[in-house]
Amino acid sequence: GHVWMNAALPKGLNHAEYVHRGAYTLIVTANLAALLMIFALWKGTATEKSTLVRGLVMAWILQNLMLVASSMKRTMSYIEAYDWTEWRLAGLLWMGLVFFGLLTIMWRVIKHRNSYWLINTNLIAATALLLFSAVVDLRGFIATQNLSRAWQFPDHQVDLQYLEALGSSSIEPLQRYKLQ
Repeated sequence: GHVWMNAALPKGLNHAEYVHRGAYTLIVTANLAALLMIFALWKGTATEKSTLVRGLVMAWILQNLMLVASSMKRTMSYIEAYDWTEWRLAGLLWMGLVFFGLLTIMWRVIKHRNSYWLINTNLIAATALLLFSAVVDLRGFIATQNLSRAWQFPDHQVDLQYLEALGSSSIEPLQRYKLQ
């Protein structure tokens, strides 16, 4: 209820603890989903042909998709409370990659694709994300996003020291902010 209904955090928990709690669960269950799919749907086995097993694997994957979406929502709540950082952005990008990976596992099950297709598709996605990260100025994005919140909400406290530590990417947004 806390995640999807924007309710207050559980008593005694701060945003960082709440986000990290979900991240560790995500790592474990995403790996279990992959292992379940690999072993339960091994080509040529009786379980691969079983409608019940395929349905259980699909249910497990759907549950994991909800877990990833929940973790992403937790992270966005954390960002809303404390602004963007490189680690928070990296976490969201990683969770997006995990979400995509789970969707491709699902597609593999539905379309009876082989493991080579699954591995290649996910390697291409990971490579595309790395190339995107190399080409796009993510530090500039962080500085712009954090400062745009400060422009929208004058009472919002911005960690200018952190933004300055981002280097040359934050110079232009910081200059615009300081001029206003």
